[in-house]
Amino acid sequence: MLTNGFEPWLDAKNGIPLGSPFDSRIEDGIRGSDILVAVLSPWRVRSEGFCRSELLFADWLNIPIIPIRIADVIPPIQIINSNFIDAAADPNRAFEELPKALIEVANKGNYGLPERNGAKVGGPWWMSLP
Repeated sequence: MLTNGFEPWLDAKNGIPLGSPFDSRIEDGIRGSDILVAVLSPWRVRSEGFCRSELLFADWLNIPIIPIRIADVIPPIQIINSNFIDAAADPNRAFEELPKALIEVANKGNYGLPERNGAKVGGPWWMSLP
């Protein structure tokens, strides 16, 4: 399925059959991707979660990562300094900003901070602290 020129891969939809080795299929999916979109929620950033390993693996392969924070969570250390889409207060923001971020990464190889009225938004969670 192509969406706006992108072909998303999702483990649940792209076939990890019951009984198949989960980790090697995830590795294959990440290895075959040009960009990894990391959705940050309490379930995904928990210390024992497999998602942290996915981030490390993508980073090792130099695959750009676009984090989307959908809940009030602190991003894992693997991506704490990464720019991110902050959709915790407004989930629709993810749908508005993700297409632009994907195109930016596809064209430049990285994801910069979007500008809003001359001020940059997103960025590391600690930038908004006094």
